[in-house]
Amino acid sequence: LVIGLLLYFLARFITSKTIHVLIKRTPSKYDDFLIKNKVFVRICLLIPAILIKYYIKDAMPDFPDAAAIIIKITKIYEITVYASILTALVNTAHELYNSFETSKLKPIEGLVQVIKGIIIAVSVLLIATFLLGKSLYSIIIGLGTISAVLMLIFQDSIKGFVGSIQLSINDML
Repeated sequence: LVIGLLLYFLARFITSKTIHVLIKRTPSKYDDFLIKNKVFVRICLLIPAILIKYYIKDAMPDFPDAAAIIIKITKIYEITVYASILTALVNTAHELYNSFETSKLKPIEGLVQVIKGIIIAVSVLLIATFLLGKSLYSIIIGLGTISAVLMLIFQDSIKGFVGSIQLSINDML
């Protein structure tokens, strides 16, 4: 764990000294959004998790149960870090889109929020399947029945949301 944290700080230091400097020197302003949204810092968060996942059994050969629990916690951590990286990339794409003039005519904040919601929902589903030991298929079936009931309840709100997307895409406003 200590070695993983040290490697994280080392990777973060190397990232801040090399990649950040290289990106700041480029004439393009678009790659600066990656630094602003801390994409590289979030990628560095994976280093301790990967090291722990692969070397914990060798570090704790006398305690296989504790090693199994640490591996489960590490996998959950990995899923959350991957979700964090994906949301940072979505934020970067959104800021990149907002730097263009057409973003004032066609805002995509609603679409960005939906994409982030999907990323978070998928990561929560993956964590739930991992913790419950069930297949993703069975959990999705259960969620499908719940969503059918929710769609009946929130039918008007869903229609309004879809209508607003169609109005903005077809430039009818």
